[in-house]
Amino acid sequence: LRICRKVRVPFVFRALDVSHKIRRTKFSLIVKVAERYIYRNSTWVSCNNSAMRRYCVSLGAPREKASVELPPLDLGHFLTDGSGQSQLRAKLGIEDNEIVIVYMGSFFYFSGLVQVIQKLSEVAEKPKLLLIGGGEQEAELRELVCKLGLDEYVVFTGFVGFSELPDYLAIADVAINSMQPSLVADAALPNKVLQYMAVGLPVVSTHLSGLASLFPSADGLRLVPSPEEVLRESLSIAASPNIHQMGEANRRLVANTFEKETSVDEFEKLLTRVWSSH
Repeated sequence: LRICRKVRVPFVFRALDVSHKIRRTKFSLIVKVAERYIYRNSTWVSCNNSAMRRYCVSLGAPREKASVELPPLDLGHFLTDGSGQSQLRAKLGIEDNEIVIVYMGSFFYFSGLVQVIQKLSEVAEKPKLLLIGGGEQEAELRELVCKLGLDEYVVFTGFVGFSELPDYLAIADVAINSMQPSLVADAALPNKVLQYMAVGLPVVSTHLSGLASLFPSADGLRLVPSPEEVLRESLSIAASPNIHQMGEANRRLVANTFEKETSVDEFEKLLTRVWSSH
């Protein structure tokens, strides 16, 4: 940014996360100072949702130089015919008649997965909980699963290649985003939720400001107050006769809102406006 200012090249910062809160680290304060400097001094700040924009403005981004451009989603990538579902279920130790609830992404300390697993231990008729990904919380989660005697019901896949991801998601009945509501989660737009919806899955998420601002009323997206409520609502959806209609409604919604060409076009228009007015 400082080099760009020195040579008078406009600088657009793409704001996706509350960076100083993503990891628990002794450098968080330094990262926050860097955030504030970037937001205040960039030519323009482009945010991926309105809650993120409010956060950037609160740290000094000029309101008139901060906007929301929605992220692009490659909808074609998430189309799958489900032809390999039985084989993949067998590989993962999941019976064809078992309900599958999936979480995909990084296991951040604010993931809410501890609460989901604890609630799973209290359910009489247990579904399979499919955890795709990994991260800083994985050791804690594996230890908790073992402690609660849930090894039979929780499946850790590790990280899955992007090309294989649609097939893994497609074996699920319901997808979850259990992030604990907080500054870092509220300001984010969890890309996993968009990908769940693109596959055609109904979704249960904690009520996060950024997510709720984009989907104030969606038939296939249920927003609940806390991670403790996620599993109960997921099981309710799994038992609903309208589950497939909910998934298809989600697929149509993201197709209308995050179409790749439209999103890229809007971002290019922003860059052109910033350049022409600089």
